[in-house]
Amino acid sequence: MLFFARVLIVWLYEVTGRSVLLVAVFHAGFNATISELAREIIPASDTVRSLILTGVIVIAGVAVIGFTRGRFASARS
Repeated sequence: MLFFARVLIVWLYEVTGRSVLLVAVFHAGFNATISELAREIIPASDTVRSLILTGVIVIAGVAVIGFTRGRFASARS
């Protein structure tokens, strides 16, 4: 799961013009969702909740890899 979360973070960093602030906001929201909000949004056991969140992150990461064809960074000097 963490690999795909990092894919999303790297992609967001590149898409936002290398904005560390926006990546930090995304990371904080990601952590809040995983730790606290998931309990309220997904009323299930911890195992089921973890599997659902992992699936969503993996699907999003694979989608980014697919759409960018693995080239996250632009050709900048």
